[in-house]
Amino acid sequence: VRRLERLEAVRLIEMFDGSRLSFALPWGLRAARAWRRDLAYTLRERAAATKEAIDHATGVYFPDRSHAARIAIKRMRYAMEIAHETGSERSAAIRELKKAQDLLGDLHDRQELVDNLTETCPSDKPEIASQVALLKQVIDAECHDLHTRYLARRSAVIDTCYGVRRQPHRITARSLVAASALA
Repeated sequence: VRRLERLEAVRLIEMFDGSRLSFALPWGLRAARAWRRDLAYTLRERAAATKEAIDHATGVYFPDRSHAARIAIKRMRYAMEIAHETGSERSAAIRELKKAQDLLGDLHDRQELVDNLTETCPSDKPEIASQVALLKQVIDAECHDLHTRYLARRSAVIDTCYGVRRQPHRITARSLVAASALA
């Protein structure tokens, strides 16, 4: 009964009592249009936020800015995955977002490791400090490589953002059923 109440089944059944039969179909169409509009709006907003975060991160590595770009890319990817399940987004664009997100995530993990090594390294033991310094050099080199690989993908992510912002999103009735199942 609780599940039916959440689905508003009683209200739908009342619509089919004959007196309001003509209202049942438009209600479904209005809901479908609203859902499409909300999804398209979310995609455009996420694309704009992602583009802005990527622009703010620039081509020079700043840890906090790169991390903010990763979070924006992740949010964009999640919205695109929902749209993909409804048949309106390309999986190639989602793969590009995932690769960029993974590179920035690996970069962030290494940066956190370097920061923690610096904070926890005992200053009274020179042999440990020299090993930590060597480890930091290796991790810094990995960070440089990861950032370079991200920069190579950055234009593809920006192209995806522009594509989402320009593209009208068409969602079929079959797609709405799939989206409802996801929800």
